[in-house]
Amino acid sequence: MQELAYKLNPMISGWINYFSRFWKTALRPLMSWINLKLLKWAKKKYKRLKFSYQRARKWMQRVCNTQPYLFSHWQFGCRP
Repeated sequence: MQELAYKLNPMISGWINYFSRFWKTALRPLMSWINLKLLKWAKKKYKRLKFSYQRARKWMQRVCNTQPYLFSHWQFGCRP
């Protein structure tokens, strides 16, 4: 997951900088969309999360609570 964060954080930071300057109302749905894509990625990667959306969401919340600075958008309060 850290490798994924390393690859995605520059792109996420760019989106946050762009949207926060011109369209602040579009920022929250964008962050939620990123969280949804991360959730789908986790469900594909880990077998125990594959069939349960709730289990995957709880897992992602635990990761967010233990590593709140892993992804750029988690620092701005948009957590799973």
